[in-house]
Amino acid sequence: MGIGGSGPTKRIPAKTFIDVIKMISEKNKCKFFLATGKNNDEQLILNEILKSKYHDLCVPLDNLSIKEILPIIKNCNLSICNDSSFSHLSAALGVKTITLMADTPLIYGNYSSIMFPIIPDDEETVTHDTLGKEKISSQKIFNEITKILG
Repeated sequence: MGIGGSGPTKRIPAKTFIDVIKMISEKNKCKFFLATGKNNDEQLILNEILKSKYHDLCVPLDNLSIKEILPIIKNCNLSICNDSSFSHLSAALGVKTITLMADTPLIYGNYSSIMFPIIPDDEETVTHDTLGKEKISSQKIFNEITKILG
């Protein structure tokens, strides 16, 4: 899970990720690698997830270098990321990637056949200033996961 992002309007709230972790863990045995930077706002999201009851399923990657993170991403079955460097890295590594498109043009998250964008509820497309991070549904993300992984 790429929970970081280059700006506050692109960072999906921790609650959404926690809800997705809950839905996945009820159906499958899974481990969640949490990719983020050291930015204070990103660390708040990370810490909220790590303080949830799902903390034992989560592995933070924020103290690792990109060189150390790349093989971890490559070995994942699926990547769920904000439109961030981690979404682009995972797609480039051949990992199916759900891109959470809250506030950037759709083309940033669907230029590859293995990228599956999720846009905010009640929107037909997304661009700069959509400001949709609060309207990305955890259920919509889970439905896409189910569709991709079968």
